[in-house]
Amino acid sequence: MLPETFTDIPLNNYSSGTCSPILDDGFLGIRIAVPESIVLDTEMVLPVCGSYRFPAAFWNRFESLRYEMAMVAVNAETHAPLICDLHYLDYVPEPRKFNEAEVGFAEKTVGGWFNADFLFYHREFPRKPARYHLFVLIGEEKSNVATVRIHKP
Repeated sequence: MLPETFTDIPLNNYSSGTCSPILDDGFLGIRIAVPESIVLDTEMVLPVCGSYRFPAAFWNRFESLRYEMAMVAVNAETHAPLICDLHYLDYVPEPRKFNEAEVGFAEKTVGGWFNADFLFYHREFPRKPARYHLFVLIGEEKSNVATVRIHKP
């Protein structure tokens, strides 16, 4: 069972939704949102909704920025990290680069969203009550830290 904000979003896609963090004008980086708590059951999902904006030069450092992001969940009690990326099965994304010779390239920023089910991408995620601190990394950039509690019904 998920809070209403997270129930109607299609997971494992790259679109804006009701759970997408709103970025302030001029913000560069990543922000994520997760439910405060989720119920441990057979239908359990762990949505991680993100919004990001980076300079085009930062994007050009990666073959595909979206697929090189790492999602991290750290067990609050044991401090054991669980790490996954947003690769979907054997899908190989097309490299996406911006033309550095383009007028205004230095000022250009590009943003987007993701709505990922952490459990979909990390198949060995422990299915038991716990509290996790989650964040997303890309290069030297780190999102805010969001905490979720997984509990029995």
